[in-house]
Amino acid sequence: MSRDTYRPTTHEIAWGWLPGLVAPPAHRQATARPIGALAHVVARTAGDRQVFVAFSGGRDSSAVLAAATHAAHLAGTRAPIPVTFVYPGVPETDESAWQRSVVDHLGLQEWWRLPVTVEHDLLGPVAQASLRRHGLLWPATLHTHEPLLERCAGGAILTGEGGDEVFGDRRLRPVRRTARHPLAAGSPRRAALAAVSPARSRRRHLRMTVALPWLRPAVYDDLVERVCTDDVAEPLAFGASLRWVARRRSVTEFRRNYSALAAEHEATVSHPLLDPEFLDALARHHPTGFSSRTEGMRAVFAGALPDALLARTSKATFTHAFLGEATREFARRWDGSGVPHDLVDADALRRAWLSARVPGPTSLLLQSAWLAGQACLPAEEAA
Repeated sequence: MSRDTYRPTTHEIAWGWLPGLVAPPAHRQATARPIGALAHVVARTAGDRQVFVAFSGGRDSSAVLAAATHAAHLAGTRAPIPVTFVYPGVPETDESAWQRSVVDHLGLQEWWRLPVTVEHDLLGPVAQASLRRHGLLWPATLHTHEPLLERCAGGAILTGEGGDEVFGDRRLRPVRRTARHPLAAGSPRRAALAAVSPARSRRRHLRMTVALPWLRPAVYDDLVERVCTDDVAEPLAFGASLRWVARRRSVTEFRRNYSALAAEHEATVSHPLLDPEFLDALARHHPTGFSSRTEGMRAVFAGALPDALLARTSKATFTHAFLGEATREFARRWDGSGVPHDLVDADALRRAWLSARVPGPTSLLLQSAWLAGQACLPAEEAA
C-alpha cells in the first residue's frame, strides 16, 4: 500500500476519533447551480472510467447517483452502475423500496445488488485478511471494502460521504430557523443562542455531549478538549462552515486511506458531496444555508429525485452488519490484552463490546486487540 496511508496513533485508537483540522483545500469556484456543479465534479473525477456509485438508497448516495446519471446524459457516456449491498437477516438495513424508487426514477437499466453475510463484520474473514495485510487504518470499516473494490476494479467509485454534514446541522442552522420563527421558545431558541455564544460557553456545552466510559479520565478529558477546540472553530457563515467540514482530519484521512485501497485495484474513489466545487456552488446559491435537511435536499435535487425520498426522515442502520457474530465471539473470549491499559479501562471496554449496541468509537480498539492476539499465535494458527 502507498506510504501516504494514514495509520492512527495509540491515542486515536483509544479515542476512536481523529481530532484536528487541516489546511483549507484548494478553492474551486463554481458557476453552475449546485446540481450542475455536482455533475461536473462527477465528470471531472471519473474521466473515461466506468462510474460505480456505492448506493444504499439513502438521500446522500441517491443524490450522487442522480448527479452521475445527469453527467452521463450530458456527456453521452455510459450510465453509472449503482452497487448495493443487501444484508439478509438484518432488517434494519433494508432500503429496497427506496432504492427501487430511485433506480426507476433515473431510468437505470443496470443495478448490482450484492448479498452480504459476514463480509462486512469488522472481524469477519474479509476484515481479518485486510488487517493482516495493512494493519490498522482509519476508519475501521475500511477493512470491509474489499468486495466493493474487487467488483469495481478499474472504475471510478463514487460515495455519498459528507451528505450528513453538508446538509445537516451546520452552526448557522438554528439561528436561521429561529429567525424564521421568532416566537419559538424552548430548545430551538436555546440552540440558536448556543450557536452564537462565546467559545467558552460553547465549549462547556459540548463537554456534556460526549460519553466514552471506557477511556481513563485524563484521556477522556484530552479528547473532549480537542473535539471542543475543533467544534468551536466552525465559522457561523454557511459557506465557511462547509469548508470547515472538509478540513476535519477525520474526513481527510478517511479519503486518503480509501483512495490508497482503491488504487490497489486500479480504481479511483471520490466523494462528490465534499468536493470544493460543489461546496462553493452550494454556498453561492444558498448563502444562508437551510433550516432543515429536507429543505436543503429539495432546494438542490427537486425533480432529479422522487420528492418522497427528498423528504424522508427514516434511515437504515448498519451496526449489526458491521458488528456481527465474529465480533461478538471475539469480545466474549477476549482476555483484556492488545489495548493500551494506561488509556483504556478493559472492564468497561468489555461491557461496551458485549452491550446490545456496541459503540462505534470502540472499533479501532477491537481490531487492535484482535491483531495483537494474532501476533502471539504460531504462524500456521494465525493463518
